[in-house]
Amino acid sequence: MKKYVLIILLCLSTKNSFSVVNDQSNKQNNNKINNELFINNTNLDSIFSVVTIPFDSTNIFLMGLYHLDQNQPESAIYYFGELLKEETDSLVLGELLYYQSLAYYNLDNIDSAFMNLKKSVVFNDYFKFAHSNLSSIYLEKGYYKDALEHSNRALELDSNYADAWNNRAGALIQLNFIDSAEIAYLKAIEIKPDFKKVWFNLGIIKINSNEFEEAVRCYNKALEIDNRFVEAWIKLAEISAYVGDSLMSFSYYDTAIIYADNPWYPWSQKSMLHQIMGNHENALLCIDSAIVYGERLSKSDKFLWYLKAYSLSVLFRYPECIEACDSVLKYDPYNQDAYLMRKDALNRMGVGF
Repeated sequence: MKKYVLIILLCLSTKNSFSVVNDQSNKQNNNKINNELFINNTNLDSIFSVVTIPFDSTNIFLMGLYHLDQNQPESAIYYFGELLKEETDSLVLGELLYYQSLAYYNLDNIDSAFMNLKKSVVFNDYFKFAHSNLSSIYLEKGYYKDALEHSNRALELDSNYADAWNNRAGALIQLNFIDSAEIAYLKAIEIKPDFKKVWFNLGIIKINSNEFEEAVRCYNKALEIDNRFVEAWIKLAEISAYVGDSLMSFSYYDTAIIYADNPWYPWSQKSMLHQIMGNHENALLCIDSAIVYGERLSKSDKFLWYLKAYSLSVLFRYPECIEACDSVLKYDPYNQDAYLMRKDALNRMGVGF
């Protein structure tokens, strides 16, 4: 008979969160404020978790946790995998699959994490963390009813689980139950007042209901918690631009650029604001910065090249406009807007098409 030992996990530093973007968020349009929701994955920060592991496997399990905590996901996957080969107890299997899924998250291997979590809740239906994380991935994949089901299950197991309330709210928003989603966000904040991503998401609801002062309050609250929360600075910039306060909008974008690990997005948004105001020389400077940072992320952003072509056309810099249009067409050969702008530039140079 196997001997088992209880291991209490406390305050590991592993972070596992990602954002889910709805359909409107990919439309780069300064006439609208992007609706980007953060769906927070359960993490191992500031939680107690009791894990039951066979006594003779304890060292291997602790090695897996150590490598997970030290951001060495490949090694963590290996150690948890070794335990999974030998384990037969269903509850333990569910727990091991969950912890291995965290390592897959850190490698951005969402599909493998998804498979692990689906197996985890089959083996151990009483593991709230697995249900909550599974809810997160269902949200990302667009299966909102499944996301709601698993967030609800996590809340059945622990009604004071703030992450699950956040996930529940995200699913409810996508299913168009906005009032219920707001209630869920408020519940999450009641449980965890410093949950910055929930303040961020609550701000989205306020934006969509044109309650901009309340939205600003939510984002300021998020920034009180984390002054380097780039997405909150960007939201303040977008709101300011929407209500006509361009100076504040530029200031917020500049702050986002300072704090962002890679500021390609705030640079691109700032460029569009310059274009709206007719400052095309400044817009080009911003666009060039955005393109440079985008290339570091291996982003081939045809939209930025189109913005660049537009500003160059307005400034009568037609040869450069044609080059920018060619860059758009390299990524998207059937882009009709770039094709027509290129044709117009050639005509204005007297070259013809």
